[in-house]
Amino acid sequence: LNRQGTLTVRVKSAKGLPPPHGEMSALAPFARLRVAGQKTESTREMPGELNPSWDTTFTYKGSLGELASRPMEVQVLSRPPTGGLHVARAEPLGSAQVDLSRLAEHEDLDLDSVMLADPAGASMSLHLAFQPAALSRRPSWSAGAPAGAAVSLMGAVGPIML
Repeated sequence: LNRQGTLTVRVKSAKGLPPPHGEMSALAPFARLRVAGQKTESTREMPGELNPSWDTTFTYKGSLGELASRPMEVQVLSRPPTGGLHVARAEPLGSAQVDLSRLAEHEDLDLDSVMLADPAGASMSLHLAFQPAALSRRPSWSAGAPAGAAVSLMGAVGPIML
């Protein structure tokens, strides 16, 4: 769990979102997510879609233990269209908490039916992947030489220092 690396979250889609009601004359759903208290990320809005397909990827850096220390918070919201410069407040359509601890066993997870709380039957599709940071390795040709030591080869005109 102390492995450093990059968590990639692909927000694929949602389905079964509730139709607009009340002041929400039209939907423009978007997804918002937050991992381990890091910056909140949002997909683009998909006006008029009850089954939006975002196919948007976000990355988070850190140790797997830090990233999986809390569930990932996922929300689907909608902002009603506005006719001017006024930015309307986003209305919640559903939310979920996704346990990231399974990434310790499976570095690649397809979550095709993350059920959203509130609207019955609404769900999201996500893909999660954790890529450990590359380990710095000494080249195999320097095996046996102490760290920081020069390796010499004999060339046609004399020694070559590497």
